[in-house]
Amino acid sequence: MEKAWEFGRLRWGEESSVTARWAHRLAEDLRGGKVSEVIARLQALSVSTPEERELLDGLIRYYTDNQTRMRYDEYLRLGYGSGAVESAHKQVVHARMRQAGMRWSEAGARRLLALRVLLLNDQWALLDRLTMRPLAA
Repeated sequence: MEKAWEFGRLRWGEESSVTARWAHRLAEDLRGGKVSEVIARLQALSVSTPEERELLDGLIRYYTDNQTRMRYDEYLRLGYGSGAVESAHKQVVHARMRQAGMRWSEAGARRLLALRVLLLNDQWALLDRLTMRPLAA
């Protein structure tokens, strides 16, 4: 929503009630699973400056590129609110991966996180079922 607010503030003004109404409607529609409709509405907007065009195109591209991950209506129905996701991320990722001086390759991070998930879910007995492919040299 940060990108949407940025566009809205540029288009209608920082303190404009139009900006707030527009952004809140967008958020409600996204939460309701109407990502395609939101993208279509954004594509139908006309702009008056190159800066507006750049921000709007970026917003459309962001929603289009991430549409398959933006199933917020399904996530909410399943009980996955943003607080639960952020908490899980903090428990699983940050607590182990972001300690002082640590650097990780993507492959190494994925392997360690797979182990961390087993540990935190008390499923360590499943360790022998994990398939670890050799890393490329």
